[in-house]
Amino acid sequence: VAMLSSVLRSKRAIQVNVEIMRTFVRLRQLLASNAQLARKLDVAFDSIPLSDVAEFLSEKLEVQVLIDREALTEEAIATDTPVTLQFQGITGDVLMSRWLKPLQLAHDIENGLLVITTMAKLQERHVTKLYDVRELFDRGLHPSRLIAGLSKTTPGPWQATDGEGGTLTLFAD
Repeated sequence: VAMLSSVLRSKRAIQVNVEIMRTFVRLRQLLASNAQLARKLDVAFDSIPLSDVAEFLSEKLEVQVLIDREALTEEAIATDTPVTLQFQGITGDVLMSRWLKPLQLAHDIENGLLVITTMAKLQERHVTKLYDVRELFDRGLHPSRLIAGLSKTTPGPWQATDGEGGTLTLFAD
């Protein structure tokens, strides 16, 4: 699919190619961050402020952590909320879920940063994008091949294959 624009040489194909390349850059960032989040940690927090736990994780996982203070303030969650956890050999991503979920918080990778935000704010970040790809179809690309190609080459998760996540839908005239 990525080479399609060089074959078709159309504005639409080039736009789709640019979006695919952006997706691959994001995927590369996610993979690098996921490798860091896969590190195993031993933690023992006893009423440690949320912001100090974030700083600890930033050092141990070697990733920049950003607390979305505005989102936390909107939900009346203080950055000095005490955290009590004790785990041995837990991966960073599992620790993030175990630590954040009870506080109605979540994490996401954004521009290479590990962002801690509220679950509500994370839901707002989901984006719907529409692309007019009729020109690709006019040149012989079958819709099912485009959808299959995008599903396989982008990170997902996808509703059709993973049971949750995004969808790729064809809208006809």
